[in-house]
Amino acid sequence: KNNFYDGSGSKSGAASDVFLVTFKSSAGGVLSYDNSWKTQISNYVGRGNSSPTVIATPSTGYHFAGWSDNSSDSSNANRTLSNVQEDVELVLR
Repeated sequence: KNNFYDGSGSKSGAASDVFLVTFKSSAGGVLSYDNSWKTQISNYVGRGNSSPTVIATPSTGYHFAGWSDNSSDSSNANRTLSNVQEDVELVLR
C-alpha cells in the first residue's frame, strides 16, 4: 500500500519493505498530483510497487528538461517509478 507523506510523519512497515520516493521541483516549475500543485511530493512505497504518477509543469518562461536520474523515462513530464527497491529522489530539471 502506498502512503503519502507530508514531511511530518514517519514510515510504517519493516524498514526493508517500505521506501521513500520523493519528487522535487526546481525554481522553474511545479509538480502536480491529484489536482494539487506542490514543490515536493513524497510517498512511501512498498517494495516492488509503483509510485504515484507525478506531472511536472514548467513555469512561464521555462521548459521541461527532464528528471535528475537521466533514465529512459526522464524526458517524460508525467513520471511513475515502477518496481521500487530503494529510497529515490528525483529533481525536475
